[in-house]
Formats: sequence, C-alpha cells, structure tokens
Amino acid sequence: MECRQGGSGRARPDECAVEPKLEELKGKIRHLQQVKRTLEEDLREAQCLRDALQEEQDALCTAVHQLEITYKEKEESCKVLQYKCEELEFDLKREQQLSSETEDLVQQYTFQIQEMKLKHRKLRMKFEGELQQLMAQHKHLYSVYVSFGWDSRLLFKEMGT
Repeated sequence: MECRQGGSGRARPDECAVEPKLEELKGKIRHLQQVKRTLEEDLREAQCLRDALQEEQDALCTAVHQLEITYKEKEESCKVLQYKCEELEFDLKREQQLSSETEDLVQQYTFQIQEMKLKHRKLRMKFEGELQQLMAQHKHLYSVYVSFGWDSRLLFKEMGT
C-alpha cells in the first residue's frame, strides 16, 4: 500500500504509518475470524461428541439398571432354588431313612415268617410222627383183637367211650 499524499503532494508521515498498521490489523482480524470459525467448528464437534457420550452414558446407565434388576431377580431365584434343594435333600434323607427302616422291618418279618414256617414244619413232622405211631398202635391193637376173635365193633365202641 502506498501512503496517500496530502494536498501539498507530500505524504504525511502519520498516515503512512497508520496504513500498514491498518492492514496488519485487518490481517490479524481475518486471522482471528478464521481461528474463531475453526474454534466454533471444534466447539460444535466437541458438543456433538459430548452429546453422543451423554447418550452412550445414559444407555449404559439404563443397561446397568436393567442388569441390577436382573441380578436381583436371579439372586432371589437362586435363594428360592437353594431352599427347595435343601428341602428336597431333607425329604430324600427322611425317605432314605424310612426306606431303610422299612427294609429292616421286611427283613425282620421275613426271618419271623421263616422261623414260623420252620416251627410249623417241625410241629407237622412231630404230628405226622405221632399220627404214624398212633396208627401203628391202632393196627397192632386191631390185629390183636382180630387174632383173639373179638368183634372189631366192640373195639371201636370202647374207644369211643
């Protein structure tokens, strides 16, 4: 830029010095405006990023809340299942004990039945032996009566009384 000359044809020294400063200031203003636009663009990007991060944080908070609810439900279900499992184990032990006692009783009754069968068999064998002995005595007596010629009807009559 050139300095303007005044009416006398000569440039005033303060005017020449002002023009370069003015140009320098205009350049600085343009530079500052460019920096301002860049900063505004950076600010918009930062705000978009902040908004996106806020949405992501909100989504994560919602997910955490849902997971906490699910965890509490699962924990409650686990407690219920543990209680049921303990109940079933108790019932199983009780039924096993009852089954064992029942098996012991069945075994005891089986032994008692076998003892009774053996006792009855011995009694039956003793009875059969005594019956055979009585029958043998009866045959012997019958043969004695018959050999003497006595009437067998008298024998039976005497035995009846």
